[in-house]
Amino acid sequence: MVDILAFFHPGRWYSPDLKVLFDDDMVVVVYLGAGLLALAAFGIREGKGWLLGATSAWVLALGPFLYLNGRYVKLGEDSFLPLPFLALYDVVPALARISHPYRFVILCTLCLVVLAARALRRVPQARRGGVAALATAVVVTEFLVASPAPYPLPTMDTRADEVSLALGQREEEGAVLDLPASLAMLDRSRYDLAQLHHGRAIPYGLNDPTPTIFLKNPLLLRLLILERSPVRSLDPTLPLLELELGRRLLKAQGLAFVVVHPELYPPGKAAAVLELLELLCGPGEVFPSGVLYRLR
Repeated sequence: MVDILAFFHPGRWYSPDLKVLFDDDMVVVVYLGAGLLALAAFGIREGKGWLLGATSAWVLALGPFLYLNGRYVKLGEDSFLPLPFLALYDVVPALARISHPYRFVILCTLCLVVLAARALRRVPQARRGGVAALATAVVVTEFLVASPAPYPLPTMDTRADEVSLALGQREEEGAVLDLPASLAMLDRSRYDLAQLHHGRAIPYGLNDPTPTIFLKNPLLLRLLILERSPVRSLDPTLPLLELELGRRLLKAQGLAFVVVHPELYPPGKAAAVLELLELLCGPGEVFPSGVLYRLR
């Protein structure tokens, strides 16, 4: 979902559904800007087709239901106001693959930019360069000040870490499980980056907060509980047979390695996870970027 005010009102607007379901502070950047809208308005007469394109893309960018000022717009007590994206979702296969419809704002912005260019064509040739420079300065300044998009753009180090390099050199086939699993979905992109270097399968998906493999395996469920509970030590009466069966099930399903990143756990949490994995898998290989366990 996306709040309709996010397109026109400056400030930080979070993705409503991700915030409610997963407490994920993903900022939605869909601000169109008063400057660009004003310029585009002057170009409508020369580009009605582009206006239709901008409007259509904007309506699709609103998502399946209308969301206004922090709440859904309702038709009745129990029904939300549906939008065209919902109707097209089951009809157009390409739309069914779109997890965040607000990305249609890119197409909407492109159409608005073309309309703004049409407006500038109406300016006399002698003054066009100066007017274009002024318009550009106004639009860019507004986006730097009012849009929630960060500037300068954030960057990250994409060099391979030591564990990823080691996994890439192992001859044994099999998937890799990175822990902890309870990171925010965007923070967990570090595991996708590692996958680019070691080239092995991982159980995580972009919009999958907790892979079902964790809920159907006693070992992974125990590790997940360790992550999310206030407990900081292992139970003295562990169900070792059950945990060993969980380890063997993972091996049968194609998992070959587990990588623990102690620095990503809350203080005192990683020790219990490492102790449990060492109990079942033997000593791990310690690298600066994590501890590597092999499911023997």
